[in-house]
Parts: sequence; structure tokens; C-alpha cells
Amino acid sequence: MPTTEEIVLAIGAHIWWKNEFERAVSDGWHFFNPELAERSCQSELGFWLAEISLVDPESEPFRTVQSLYGDFHEATTEVVRLAAGGNIDLAEASIGSGAYAQASLALMLALRDWMETVKAEDSRHAIGTLPTAPPSPQDRLGT
Repeated sequence: MPTTEEIVLAIGAHIWWKNEFERAVSDGWHFFNPELAERSCQSELGFWLAEISLVDPESEPFRTVQSLYGDFHEATTEVVRLAAGGNIDLAEASIGSGAYAQASLALMLALRDWMETVKAEDSRHAIGTLPTAPPSPQDRLGT
């Protein structure tokens, strides 16, 4: 199971990738190779999910995130097709509130939910606060 820190980094990687991709669409691909949109395993989040699949493939949060990650890259590929076909307005509409935006939001929410699951699991296994002084004999006797 990943740590909360790893999930936070995964969220950050997704946000960075999205920002670069969205800027590339509006700038005409100057800073982004559009072929990367179709190869989801080439992003930092994709690499991380591949690593998690080796150690925690049966985790429900992992399977949910992995599925939504695939959906996100399908939506990304559609944005690439629209933009490459000269339909920048439609591509930007998808980025703003269409399938791409919805897929990205669903992925982000699933990552957040996974992080909350990890936090809850961590708190169940955490050692409680240890006393700093031994108990007094009166406490043991109930007086």
C-alpha cells in the first residue's frame, strides 16, 4: 500500500502533467509531444501506478485509480485528435468542462479517496501515546 506522501506526490505529478498538456494545446504543441498523451505509461503517475501494480494489485482503491487513469488518457487522446484536426475550440471545451475535465476530476477525487483510506489505515495501526511517567499506585488501586 502506498503512503500518503506517495499519493500526494502522485497528485502533484498529475497536476503538473495536466498543466503542461493544457498549455501545449493552447500554444500549439510547442512544449509537449502530443504522442505522449496516448502513452499513459510515460507519465510520472503512470510509472508510479505501474510500480504499485507490482506490490498492491488487488487493492480496490488502486484498481479504481488505475481505471480512471485509463479513462483520463482516453479523454486526453480525444483532445489531441481534436486539436490536431484543427478543432482547438472543441479541444479547449473538453479541457474546460467536457470529457477531459470530468475524467481528470474523477481521477483526482479517486486519488484523494485513496489517500484518505491510507490515512485511516495508518491511524488504525498507529501506536497510542505512551505515558511519560509510570502510573501512581493510587491509580491502580482506584483511590
